[in-house]
Formats: sequence, structure tokens, C-alpha cells
Amino acid sequence: MDRKTIKKIIRKTLKPFAEEHGFQFHNPLILLREKESTIHIINFDVFVRGFNCLVAIQPLYFPEDAVHLSFGNSLNYLKSKVAGVWGSGDSEAELLKDLDEVMRLLKNDALPWFEDYGTPRGIITFIERELGRSTYLVLGFSEYLKCIFLGFSYLYLKKYHKAKPALRKAYLLLEEDKEDWAMEEKKLLSEMIKLVDKNANDEIDSQISKFIEYTKKAIKI
Repeated sequence: MDRKTIKKIIRKTLKPFAEEHGFQFHNPLILLREKESTIHIINFDVFVRGFNCLVAIQPLYFPEDAVHLSFGNSLNYLKSKVAGVWGSGDSEAELLKDLDEVMRLLKNDALPWFEDYGTPRGIITFIERELGRSTYLVLGFSEYLKCIFLGFSYLYLKKYHKAKPALRKAYLLLEEDKEDWAMEEKKLLSEMIKLVDKNANDEIDSQISKFIEYTKKAIKI
């Protein structure tokens, strides 16, 4: 079955689920839902033969230019352990059978995961309990990103001084990195740490609001 047909059937099958649970199609293969300035992501990768599904969480209050899957995992590894590539059969009936399993995993595994950890408080809980050590929950969630998500989640919740250790650690993790992106992020981190030290809470809140607006505009939600 060709990629175009698989994409069309995925969208048609997922449409009722999306409507019921408040997701929007960002594009034919990515569904997004916003909750408390955090987005819940369902991403389908379609190959020449078959597809897989990944789920992720992304805070809007750290400025980004695109949807990222760093804080997430393949749907089949999130809680259940099942084969992770579906749709390799030749018929629509086989594809629909695979999509039934995907829908079951989305409802039983992904939605509760989003509910538990898909908010600023949930992100803090996930990181502080060190749940990221489990490859069944997240894959590729770097120590740097954990610090970023933790620090900026505390800033969003107005717990400014709780944010400082995570922001400082994130800065130190990049200290020797001279790449352009790292230099930009170190500049941002340094500015936010200085604002915390100055107790410039109103300015921090203003910056967080600007970051949310920037990210939403950049990823077009």
C-alpha cells in the first residue's frame, strides 16, 4: 500500500478520536492538543511499507521554532510492549486492523500519560521523580533538556528561585559548546538567571508570555 493511501486512511481513522479528545491536525500526520501552555503531540511516520506512531510533550514557554519529539517515545513502548511498525500488509483491512491497535494504545497508554505529565506541574513531577531514566517512557530526553524543561516550568509557575538551579545546570552543560545554537541558548539562560537574581518577577512573567507567543506563532497553532 502506497504512502499517500496510508496517510489518507490514518487521517480518516484518527479524525473521530481527535474531535473527541481535543486534538487538531497540525498536518496530515501530526496531531496537537494544547493544555496549560503545553502541547501534546501524536506523530505518525509513514514509510514505503508501514508506519509507526510517536507521542511527545512540549512546553510552549521555552522558545522553539518547530514541533519537537524529544520528550516522548514510540507509542508501542510508552507502556505496552508490542511491535512498533504497523501497516506493512497489502490490504486496507490489514491496515485498519493495525490502526485499531494504535487507537487502543492511544486511549489506554498515551492519553493517561498526557494527563499525568502534559502540564507544567506534570513535567516537573516527571523530571524530579527521575522517570526519564525509563526508556519505556521517554527516549532521547537529554540531561540538558530535562534542566531546560524543569527550569522553565518553574518560571511559568512563578516559582522563580526553584528554577535557578536547573537553569544554572543547563548553562553549565553548554559552557564549553561554541556552536551558534548553544551560544544563543547560553545567552538566554544567563538573562533569565539574572532576572531571577534581581527578583524581577514581572519581567520574567513578561518574557515567558513572549516565549509562548513566539513558539505558537512559529509552529502555527
